Amino acid sequence: MTEIVSEIVEILKSSNDLLEAELKILRLFSSLLCEALGTSLEQLDQELEKDANVKVLRRDQRTIQFLFGEVTFKRRLVEETGGYHVYLLDRHLGIKPRKRYSPLLLARVSGLASKGVMRTVASEVNLLTPISMSHQKVAGVIKEAGARIDNYQQQGINDTVGKNKPMILYLEGDAFSVKQQAFHHNRQIRNLFVHRFQIYEGIRKNGKRRELINRHIISSLDRQQAMKEVSEYLQAHYDLKKTIIISGSDNGSGYEAEVFKELAPDCLKQEHFLDQYHLNRKLQERLSFDFELIKPMKKAVYSWNWDQVRVILDTAESRITKEDQAGQEKRMALRKLENYLKRNWQYIKPAKLRGVKKANGLGSCESNHRRYTYRLKRQGRSWSKAGLKAMLRIIDAQQNEGLVEAMRFKELAKRFTHQVKDKLSSLKLFEKVQAPHIGVLQGRIVQDAPSSSAIGRLAKIF
Repeated sequence: MTEIVSEIVEILKSSNDLLEAELKILRLFSSLLCEALGTSLEQLDQELEKDANVKVLRRDQRTIQFLFGEVTFKRRLVEETGGYHVYLLDRHLGIKPRKRYSPLLLARVSGLASKGVMRTVASEVNLLTPISMSHQKVAGVIKEAGARIDNYQQQGINDTVGKNKPMILYLEGDAFSVKQQAFHHNRQIRNLFVHRFQIYEGIRKNGKRRELINRHIISSLDRQQAMKEVSEYLQAHYDLKKTIIISGSDNGSGYEAEVFKELAPDCLKQEHFLDQYHLNRKLQERLSFDFELIKPMKKAVYSWNWDQVRVILDTAESRITKEDQAGQEKRMALRKLENYLKRNWQYIKPAKLRGVKKANGLGSCESNHRRYTYRLKRQGRSWSKAGLKAMLRIIDAQQNEGLVEAMRFKELAKRFTHQVKDKLSSLKLFEKVQAPHIGVLQGRIVQDAPSSSAIGRLAKIF
């Protein structure tokens, strides 16, 4: 301690100002931390080797990037009973082979990347930490973090203990599109569809704002995969035998009432509602040529009075006096609105008439797209499938308040055995096989014709 203090005093004396001194002190403590941690890891590796009945084969060097700097250390490769080779220190810390970033670094950088572009994140990391990172490395961190979240979620489902038994559980789903990077599809602009589901147990007030209770979000580029994850989550965390499922969506393709029924087939009862935002937008769009009828139409729809809806549609049609193309388009809009309402009429029925309590938060899935679309779609951004999938995992983990926990998840280092390697080498799968060589072929042209003929002149040449 005395040596460190004296060294800091020397830095303060030799520096021109406090800023220069602070930078020097920051570098000093960074190097001290890296050196101390490297020594500690080597000591821990030595203790692990002493406590285990193993044979030491060699010591190999490894470098891990932490938030406070780069730590280099050596650890022992040992042979366990049964011929397995393993790094005891790597297995104890849960460090996978060929990975150089610490869990905290992954959590911090991926958290920043979920809210800003990669070049900005790289600049922030380089500015606020003693490490150096390019935007390409940030992209690599995002993919590695996404893979760790995948493994953590799978392990979390398997390790779930105890199930909730709520009276009512809310389930919503929707999708939005994101641009795909051009070089992945021959420079043609295409879209990738992000499918999102959210599960929650109700709504409560938090000050002046309201929040969803025990909300869990699942997103994927594959709707079937998202549905599978939702079903697994429900089975792992809930006992739905006495639970009423209240679902909501825009009833688009892949988000019909039957789809939500498949996600929780063992529930007590399911009530599906048409999303209010999409319903209002459809009414305003189809009746845009007659604003006076929009308000009474909404009143008739939300009171579930089909006779009144029919009267308003007839009134709107009677007000169309012209038989030109514009008049035909207005009549077509009315027919589409009528078909839309007929198709979804049972899902527009108010909750009071069904005898259930509808949460005010139902329909929030649409507004919760904002957390994703601001990061994925603004400024014309485009994504590769791998990058978009990893970013979705990171944002989901943040929304579910599980990003740091996912990075903390310890994955066991892989063991390998020399017996397997010996068996593979004995098969000689990768040895070059020499092809039989015939050698140079010799021959001559037989002259069965006069030397003045064509074949005779050819024979003279050879």
